[in-house]
Amino acid sequence: MYLSHDPYFQIGFIEIVMNEKAEDISDESKKNHSAYYKSLNKTIENIQKEKLEETEPTIIKHLNSRIEVVDLDKKESKICFQK
Repeated sequence: MYLSHDPYFQIGFIEIVMNEKAEDISDESKKNHSAYYKSLNKTIENIQKEKLEETEPTIIKHLNSRIEVVDLDKKESKICFQK
């Protein structure tokens, strides 16, 4: 039974229910997640090395931004992994 007789509400409700995905907590998923997390660390290390070789302020600023974005992805990834 739907919560509303409005057909647009019903379609939206069905889409939300159908789009929910079961969380994958398998050992393979954890292994893949760990490898991805390590790859983010390696990416940050590589950007930091590149930054040390750079002298142009604009490029250094761009590299800092890239580090921030990858670090944010790393933090989000860690949060998902801890669930």
